Amino acid sequence: MRYNFSSASDPKGWLFSLNYTNISKSVNTSLEEDERPTASSLNQNYPNPFNPSTNITYRMADAAQVRLEVFNILGQSVRVLVDEQKASGSYTLNFDASGLQSGMYLYRLSTNGFSQTRKMFLIK
Repeated sequence: MRYNFSSASDPKGWLFSLNYTNISKSVNTSLEEDERPTASSLNQNYPNPFNPSTNITYRMADAAQVRLEVFNILGQSVRVLVDEQKASGSYTLNFDASGLQSGMYLYRLSTNGFSQTRKMFLIK
């Protein structure tokens, strides 16, 4: 389910997606050329540690196929948060880990030629 919100005073708009266990919000995907990210990056989740949900933000310098995945400490995939084509811009999504056990998890952003991994801690 996707909803677009924009107005004449704010033509950049917001895009919200609802996907079973997480709600993602992408922001400013129609940025002016000088406002676009110059490099792809994966930010540290906030809050960290968290219970039961946290926000993950990433930036895309160019449009690309994006995969954002969460792994347990054994390296096993526990959730795929994003697996789709994304436009250049900044994205924030809320990861709800209610069904997971307490512990350290890794999340990895992979795009064309770019990959970055960070740690997050779920405390119940």
